[in-house]
Amino acid sequence: MTIATIGIGYGHPRVIAGGLSVTVGAAWVSIQRQQQATVRDVNLLKQLRPHIEESQQELRTSLNQLQEQIRGNLLPAANAQLQDSLKNEISEFRQDISNHLQTIQQTQQAIRQKLFPDPCEDSISKIIEVCQQFHDLAGQQLNIQNLTEKDVQDALEQLLKQKLKNHQSGKPDIRREYAVPQTYSHEYRIDFLLVDHRCAIEVKQTRTKSQKEIVEDLAIDFEVYRNTSHRFHTLICFIYDPQCKLSNPAGLINDLSGDRGGFQVKTVISPYGATN
Repeated sequence: MTIATIGIGYGHPRVIAGGLSVTVGAAWVSIQRQQQATVRDVNLLKQLRPHIEESQQELRTSLNQLQEQIRGNLLPAANAQLQDSLKNEISEFRQDISNHLQTIQQTQQAIRQKLFPDPCEDSISKIIEVCQQFHDLAGQQLNIQNLTEKDVQDALEQLLKQKLKNHQSGKPDIRREYAVPQTYSHEYRIDFLLVDHRCAIEVKQTRTKSQKEIVEDLAIDFEVYRNTSHRFHTLICFIYDPQCKLSNPAGLINDLSGDRGGFQVKTVISPYGATN
């Protein structure tokens, strides 16, 4: 009599005689869904391929016709209209091919993201969520009338420690006042460097600074941080505005966010809560 025990995924193993019972858990269901999504993306590529091949064939045909007409000197002034027509068709075919190729590249990128997701993306979303909820989670503990940036930093650090966990120790590696390499006479420090998440945070508050002053300060920070951007891929500009003093928060987000040459800037305003 054969006794076999086996378990797969998150299910519970079973012991039976004379055979084998396999429990398939949530992990297998997740794999099936991912495979189905990948199959859909591959099918989309297959659907696009005939259109590209058709456009390429039409372009080759038109180019061959044009070349034959040029060789036979069949494009005198009287046929200028035909020549322009052919040129326009060729231009349209080239544009069609370019559009199809762009669609394929976007689909391939989407497939890569599904098959090989960036583990830092989820953690960046969690950090942004903490910043967005900052006023609701910590606002009542702060003295708004005498608020300083250090007060905001202290409260934010506590929230980050509560919400983020390291996969080994359970405690996130959060470094306060991380020093930028000394290439400037003045010493610059980043408010937070979250090593595990390749993310930095710069904190601003609106009690003592206007929107213009915040933009000017961050513009200097962006330039300085290029020298240490190898330590992080994302810089979150967290602006605490408890009294809603910012005249144009949406404009501020658009001005600050984007690619800064070596790192991506994401801007969060709380309690406005918007991000880009």
